[in-house]
Amino acid sequence: MSEGTRSTVSVYGVTANSPAANAGIRSGDRIVAINGVRIDAAQQAQSLLASAAGSTVPVTVLRDGKETAISLAVPELTIRIAAVASGSAAAKAELYPGDRITSIGGMKVSDGVSFQQALIAASGKTVQVEFFRNVSEDGSVTNKKLTTALAVPDIGGNDNPIAAIGVNAAQDNPFAVVGTDISYQYVFERVS
Repeated sequence: MSEGTRSTVSVYGVTANSPAANAGIRSGDRIVAINGVRIDAAQQAQSLLASAAGSTVPVTVLRDGKETAISLAVPELTIRIAAVASGSAAAKAELYPGDRITSIGGMKVSDGVSFQQALIAASGKTVQVEFFRNVSEDGSVTNKKLTTALAVPDIGGNDNPIAAIGVNAAQDNPFAVVGTDISYQYVFERVS
């Protein structure tokens, strides 16, 4: 045997009634494999989980010194709006920070590339945007699917399509979508 390291993702929180909670993932679990692939880096774990969006994936956790296999249903990923510029096309469409976009003009969006492609395809048109909103105007928590009309400005070849509609946005973190708070660490152990 030789000494070595293995990177892991440790769960330090699980949201009640989330996909992770429903699958049996617990605070204190170490996620050591996703879809049969051993975890070597945090970005790898996020990528493996994101690639399973919309399906159920086998996850191996280390709990009390034993590996346990769990089936985790991973919801579709969305584009979460972080900020909306005043007077922008997005503001006129009444999109707000926290909204999670699922499609633009009938094109599914789940990452930065698909978001930009959908906006470019909608250049100069008014299109339907489907999204989820978690907080209603009265402050109550919801998860309601909504639609709005977005007048997408003409987007030239060198224009940033996301800036053209007046938002800052990012793909959902797949660990947050399944309802886990995680930390990443290196674990020093003997490996053969």
